[in-house]
Amino acid sequence: MILDWISVFQALSVWAVGTAGLAALLYKPLKNIDVVSDYFSALEETPDPSPPVIGKVIGGDGLAHILNGTSRLVRRYATAGQQVQAELDLLVDKIPMPFLQVDANRQVIRQNKAAALLFSDGALGRDLVTSIRHPELVAVVDQALSTHESTQIEITLGSPIEQTFLCHVVASDPKVEQDAILIMLSNITEVVRGERMRVDFVANASHEIRSPLATLAGCIETLQGPAKDDPEGRKKFLELASGEVKRMTTLVSDLLSLSQIEVNQHIAPSDSIDVASVLKRVVDDVKAGSEGDDIEVEFNVPSDLPPVTGHDSELQQVFQNLVANATRYGGPKIQVSAEKIEKMPPPGLKGPAVRVRVRDWGPGIDPVHLPRLTERFYRVDTVRSRELGGTGLGLAIAKHVVNRHQGALEIDSEVGQGSTFSVCLPLNQ
Repeated sequence: MILDWISVFQALSVWAVGTAGLAALLYKPLKNIDVVSDYFSALEETPDPSPPVIGKVIGGDGLAHILNGTSRLVRRYATAGQQVQAELDLLVDKIPMPFLQVDANRQVIRQNKAAALLFSDGALGRDLVTSIRHPELVAVVDQALSTHESTQIEITLGSPIEQTFLCHVVASDPKVEQDAILIMLSNITEVVRGERMRVDFVANASHEIRSPLATLAGCIETLQGPAKDDPEGRKKFLELASGEVKRMTTLVSDLLSLSQIEVNQHIAPSDSIDVASVLKRVVDDVKAGSEGDDIEVEFNVPSDLPPVTGHDSELQQVFQNLVANATRYGGPKIQVSAEKIEKMPPPGLKGPAVRVRVRDWGPGIDPVHLPRLTERFYRVDTVRSRELGGTGLGLAIAKHVVNRHQGALEIDSEVGQGSTFSVCLPLNQ
């Protein structure tokens, strides 16, 4: 009996020791499970908690909790990744420059809205060559893919309208396994045109000044030589020299006016101007300056015209140029009229406006010349224009002033029927 009790006692002792040992062995893993569980719970509350330091983790309810937490975490960051991608796509679409990304096979894998508009058929998912048919750009992209060096190139695309772009070709980092090229196109059409106009302007201005200077030099040489003792010859050449000096003075004045207008072209005027009074001054000046000439000016401008927003002296210069051209090239009769219209024609502002018309009944202008009449130094008849004292800048000045006033300049002409120049100016409201 005593032996039986000893056996039971030994069994209980073994069980107690074994249970204590097993508990000791399981304590640390179970504690680690609790730590990991707490960490995943914290992930739901804190964006970036400090990760715990754990050893070996075994199964149980804690492991199930860990797995559930991991699943929630994956879903959470997958959703966050999708949101970031959506925001990135939205940001790229808002970039005003056309933007393309191509992979190592030169296939377009991303484009923004500006690029989709530029390439009407879309470039996404296609080879770059099918959208940008420009051999030099394709060669630069191929070079960037092979050398991982970024570069830029200027290209001209002719569809639907010829435009010039500065293309930035940005290569991927050579450490990145997947090659990709970013292509950003910056539209520099206006810059190129402006530079071309500047070069043309300098060339034309130099030519316009060179001609009267050559005439003056010839007159002075003649007065010092063959016409030195010839009263009639001196008179003739002095009159010629005086005319050339007047022509150069007018040219320089027009150049200065055009330069000043271009400086302020993007600053819209804000004064309230009575168009009727400005036109009355212009017509009176023309009549006073043409005394002895058989010129008839028909003035049909109501005195109750609403005021427009503008600059008095600039508008007077515009109407003086139009009326002077009409009297110079259009014959002995011209008509100056004005009226209120309910809708401004493009490209001016929307809304009501005042339209001023200067009409002549001269020989008219061939339609082929109409699109270029407002270019600097452009003349339909160069010889006649110079003989009549024209500088070729009057309509260019008028166009720039009207643009600054956010108005519209229209030209209608028919050979043998005369010409009508219309200026539309927004009302002062």
